Amino acid sequence: MAGWLGHPEISDQPLQAFVLNVAHWTFTLLINVSLGIWLKDPFTMYKVFRRECLRGLTFECNRFDF
Repeated sequence: MAGWLGHPEISDQPLQAFVLNVAHWTFTLLINVSLGIWLKDPFTMYKVFRRECLRGLTFECNRFDF
């Protein structure tokens, strides 16, 4: 059961967690079928910047985003 609960912020709300995960799986399937590829998580992408755009910046993150 813990595998589909996902994020700890909604682990006390299993119905909401289940609905969000089903929506994620559905959109992932739609993207995979429409593009003819098989991605496990198409919503996680690399972010590309020129070096001079990032020089002098300090990044801070709590998880995977910044």
